[in-house]
Amino acid sequence: MCQGCGCPSAGSELFSFRIDGIKGLECVQRIEKVLLALPGVCHVHIHAHDGLAKLEHNPSRTSVDDVVIALNAAGYSVIC
Repeated sequence: MCQGCGCPSAGSELFSFRIDGIKGLECVQRIEKVLLALPGVCHVHIHAHDGLAKLEHNPSRTSVDDVVIALNAAGYSVIC
């Protein structure tokens, strides 16, 4: 079950990390859109004030490296 809403997400994992470069709500919305477009990502939650992000994903469909690459392409840095 997905921790965010309880939807079935067999094999999902929670990945927590910090994102550098968030300057407000627009950045948060942009990042959420980028990450939710990745296959296997079911939920994203980002705190704008400290850059803490939690992502629930299926690692067989999207790896942590895929997440980092997508965020770098969108102009943000990941701090693990």
